Amino acid sequence: MKIRDFFHGLQIGLIPILLLTFFWQTRIAVFNQFEVYDYLIPFLYLSDILIIVILISQFVIEPQWLRTILKERLWWGVLLLGLIAVGFSGLLGEVHVVGLVYRILKLAEFFLFALWVRYLLQRYTINRLMTVISLGLMPLLLLGLMQMVLGESLGLKLIGEWEFSQSMPGISKVEQFGLSTLRPYATFPHPNVFGGVMGIFLLYWLSQLVQSRREDGQHYRRKDNAMVLIFSIGLIVSFSRSAWVAVLIAGLVIVPHLVRSGFSKQLKRSDVIVISGLLLLIGIVTVPHVVRLIGADVLSFSRRWELNKIAFVLWREHPLLGVGLNQFILQIDQYWNLTGLTRFNQPVHNIILLILVEMGAIGVGLFLGLVWPIIRGWRKLPLWLQASWLFILITGMVDHYWWTLQAGMLMLFLLLGLSLATMRKGEVVKQPSDHP
Repeated sequence: MKIRDFFHGLQIGLIPILLLTFFWQTRIAVFNQFEVYDYLIPFLYLSDILIIVILISQFVIEPQWLRTILKERLWWGVLLLGLIAVGFSGLLGEVHVVGLVYRILKLAEFFLFALWVRYLLQRYTINRLMTVISLGLMPLLLLGLMQMVLGESLGLKLIGEWEFSQSMPGISKVEQFGLSTLRPYATFPHPNVFGGVMGIFLLYWLSQLVQSRREDGQHYRRKDNAMVLIFSIGLIVSFSRSAWVAVLIAGLVIVPHLVRSGFSKQLKRSDVIVISGLLLLIGIVTVPHVVRLIGADVLSFSRRWELNKIAFVLWREHPLLGVGLNQFILQIDQYWNLTGLTRFNQPVHNIILLILVEMGAIGVGLFLGLVWPIIRGWRKLPLWLQASWLFILITGMVDHYWWTLQAGMLMLFLLLGLSLATMRKGEVVKQPSDHP
C-alpha cells in the first residue's frame, strides 16, 4: 500500500471521529500542570491530536494544498505570518514563555484547520457536518442535565469532564423558582461556553427548519424540529444570559431577511407553533435573569467594566505589540489599585480588547485583515452564518472564551473555515443541497 493511500484512508477514518468528539474535552497537561491559572497550562486535547494528524495527512495526500489556497489569497498568508510574528514578539519582554508559545501554536493549528475545512466540504455537506457534530453534542447535553440534578460532576474525566460541585467556592449556581441548582458544565470549562455552543447550533437548526421545503420529505422536517428542541433545552439550562440575549437579537435580525426571501411561506402551521412556543419559553425563563443581571447582579457588570479599564491602561502602555499572548492575567495584579474591587484574575471579557491588549494595534489590524473576506462578502454568506457571527460578536463583547478556551476556539475557527469555504475570489461556492 502506498503511503499516500494509507494517509488518505487514515484521514477518512479520523474525520467522523473528530466531528463526533469535537467538543469532548479529553485532555492531558503536557507540563506546568500545577500553574495557578488554567490559561497558562498547555493542555493537549484529543481534538488537537486528531486535527494535527488530519493536517499531516493532507500534506502527504496533497503536498501543495496549502500553497494552492494561499495562492488565491497571497495577502491572507502574509497577514497570517505577520500575526504569528507579532505573537512571538512578546518574547522580547518579561512573559510567561510557555503560555505565550502555547497560544501561538494553538492559533497556528486552528488557522490551518480553518483553511482545511474547504477540503472537508468536498466530502461533507454543511448539513451533514453539523448533523454529525450535533450528534456528538447529545451525550454532553445529557451529561449537563445529570450534573444539574446531582449538583456535582460525575467524574467522567475520560471525555474531559472537569471536577466541581455545589460545595466548591465560586462555583456557578443559579436560583430558579426558589430552588438552587448547579449550572451544567458538561465537558466545557464554564456554563457560558456551554451556552455559547448551544446558541450557535440552535441558530443553525432554526435556519434549517425554516428553509426546508415540503418536497424534502417529513423525515428531514422531523430531524430539524428535534434538533431545534434539543438545542433550545441546552441553551435554556445553560443559564448563560449573554447567549440568551445574543440568540434573541440574532434571530430578530434574520427574520426580516427570511420574510423577504419568501421562506416564511414554506412554514407549516406546526412549525409556527413549535417556533412560537420555544420563543415564549425562552422569554419566560430568560427575562427574569436578564433583569436580575441589570439589578441584583451588579458585580457581574462591575467586574467586566473594571477589567475593561485595566485593559485600556495596559494597552496605552504597550500600544503597538501588546503585552504578549496569554499574558493579560499575569499583568493585571499590579493594576487592581485602580479599581474598587477585589482581585478577579480573568482575561478581559471582551475579545476585541483582549486581542488589542495582548497583540497591540498591529495585531488587531492583522486580525481584521484576516477576517476581511467575511466582512467584504457578508451579504453572500448564508443567513445562519450571518446569525452565528452576530452571535459571536454580541457574546464576545462580554466574554472571552471564543479566543481563549478550546471549545470556543474550535467553534470560532470552524465558522471561519465554513465562511471562507463558501466564498472563492468573492463569489459564493455552490454547496450540495442541505436536504438530499
